[in-house]
Amino acid sequence: MDNKILMWFQYDLRMYDNPALDYAHTLNGDIIPIYILDDANIDKIGSASKVWLHYSLKALDNSLNNTLNYLIGDPIDIIVSLIKKHNITHVVWNRCYEPYQIKRNTNIKIKLTKMQINTMSFNSTLLWEPWEVSKPDKTPYKIFTPFYHKGCQNAVQPRATTDNHPNIKLFKHCDGGVTLNELLLLPITTMWHNQMIKSWDISENGAWTILNKFLTGKINQYKHNRDYPSIDGTSKLGSYIHFGQISPHQIYYKIKELHQSNNSIECYLSELGWREFAYNLLYYNPDIDSRNLNTKFDKFAWGDDMELFKHWKRGTTGIPIIDAGMRELWQTGYMHNRVRMIVGSFLTKNLLINWQHGAKWFYDTLFDSDLAN
Repeated sequence: MDNKILMWFQYDLRMYDNPALDYAHTLNGDIIPIYILDDANIDKIGSASKVWLHYSLKALDNSLNNTLNYLIGDPIDIIVSLIKKHNITHVVWNRCYEPYQIKRNTNIKIKLTKMQINTMSFNSTLLWEPWEVSKPDKTPYKIFTPFYHKGCQNAVQPRATTDNHPNIKLFKHCDGGVTLNELLLLPITTMWHNQMIKSWDISENGAWTILNKFLTGKINQYKHNRDYPSIDGTSKLGSYIHFGQISPHQIYYKIKELHQSNNSIECYLSELGWREFAYNLLYYNPDIDSRNLNTKFDKFAWGDDMELFKHWKRGTTGIPIIDAGMRELWQTGYMHNRVRMIVGSFLTKNLLINWQHGAKWFYDTLFDSDLAN
């Protein structure tokens, strides 16, 4: 019997260095690429992220010769239905790490295993799986410095990248599928996103253009320049990494190919380490988005002046650096990392407004809004 493979794209919207897609190719069968908009968890995607997702899917579909199938609904119901209709033998995907994704995808794997469907998932997103970096007593790290300098340095080498572009046999089907526009990811009543996307090439190629520009110049001044919002000194790869248009593995090994080491390069690698640490914290503290990691703050008397909160969101506080950052966010979907720290500190320590209000606003307006980060 010929293999028929479902390739389920999630947060891995690229062709190169895609472990699940590479594995599907080795099965020498017909591959049906799918993207499922999980309508029960649509609130997990912010408004700006939906815009980025729309154009990411458009670019991926183009890379796949317009064979990407868009579907809406419960992933487990959709996948089971496709298995029955198309005599699917294998289902493959790359792992995700938000709590609802872990629970959902685990249940899907259990269901498909009972159906005797070959099911495989892969690490596409992290240099190290959370369970690969732990203290000698096997408990998770809670502080970044030992996590990075002891845990990561003693962990297994990050998996090698697979940058060959395979000649993949892809098929499109129409059972229950919708068009990209029918996913309704773009705002309907306003066109505020049109200005936002002008500064970005939202594609896998766009990610590589930015990375190469960074590696051929900016990275050598990164440690100093990243502290100054007026300088274009950061990589601006956050959104591309979040949606999987480029992998941290590709970035990591491209930096290693420079065959040099200085404070700036080591500083940037440590920032990749911070991303790993954030995912480690989320994995072992799945309710970190709704409670204080430091429980001492559970009794903190937060203020509730929502008028001040509105001024913060709109960039009308009268404090130039705060207002510039919040307006940049609204107009571009991006904010310099140092400014993110400043406006977050101002919201919580000066206005005394609960961090969760600010987190929700960031999550809705940042292109690179990422629960772990």
